[in-house]
Amino acid sequence: MNTKQIFIAGSSRSGASMMGHILNRHPHIFTFGELHFFGQLWTKKNDGVALTKKETIHLLSKLLCIKKRSIFAQGHHADFVNQANQILDDYLNLSSAEVFAVFLRNMAVKNGGQIACEQTPRNVFYLTEILQLYPNAKIINMIRDPRDVLLSQKNKWRRRFLTAGNIPIRETIRTYINYHPITISKFWSSSVQHATRVKSERLITVYFEKVLSNPENEVRKLCDFLNITYDDDMLLVPNAGSSAQHDLAKPPGIDKSKMQKWKLGGLNQGEIFLCQKVASKMMGIHGYKKQEFKFPPLSILLYILMFPFKLGLAFFLNRLIAK
Repeated sequence: MNTKQIFIAGSSRSGASMMGHILNRHPHIFTFGELHFFGQLWTKKNDGVALTKKETIHLLSKLLCIKKRSIFAQGHHADFVNQANQILDDYLNLSSAEVFAVFLRNMAVKNGGQIACEQTPRNVFYLTEILQLYPNAKIINMIRDPRDVLLSQKNKWRRRFLTAGNIPIRETIRTYINYHPITISKFWSSSVQHATRVKSERLITVYFEKVLSNPENEVRKLCDFLNITYDDDMLLVPNAGSSAQHDLAKPPGIDKSKMQKWKLGGLNQGEIFLCQKVASKMMGIHGYKKQEFKFPPLSILLYILMFPFKLGLAFFLNRLIAK
């Protein structure tokens, strides 16, 4: 088995959690929640530089805290210093990327797995770095119809009330303020374009809609890519992470109702028009057909006028919450 790590990437709300659940059902794989190592804990500036013992313990204790309590609770990492010390007894002069590899391996084995699976969508902006740092890693790039992504992002703030997890109210407010059809569509387009530029035999693109329409066939192809055996239990995934229903509201299994939900309502014509306009190029490349408009909807004027204000408010709140 030559695959040591699996990284799931893609635009947010594109099926990374679903894919993480699918892989976690395999007896050899342990899937972590979103760890946000790349972008928050790792930078190119410290790449390859050996950390001091204090820095190593600090980093590992943060990772342990995020795994146990979520990304929102990493400030309480001091509670995990003793555990970090125990793990690092046999390791010296590690870079931050090597500390992450030790963490992934240690936690996967501790939870009965041989392969660690990490599912932070923003990994999509670090694909080249991941491929260079981890020669035995495989990457799954998830792509979903941008209009369904837009609908899910529009309702994402509701997650606080639909999950048993502890999502802080500040994160709910930030998510609500961050929503704008232009912003979300630009981010989708940027994510997809970034992944499209990376060429590697260790990276596979998986379309959310194809997994929903033909799950066994798509998961079997994915298993071949990962060099693991297919298991029927991989399709018995919990239906969690939705922005429209309570976690576990439906029995385990692939929920095909999540496909093309935007056609059933939830987005107005202005949102659909702006999404298709902003994401036009990447939609064409990846085969997503556009809804036809004879005339631009009048509602786009409101979104365009509100865009600078909404962007400024989102920037201000994100800076305030980050402090």
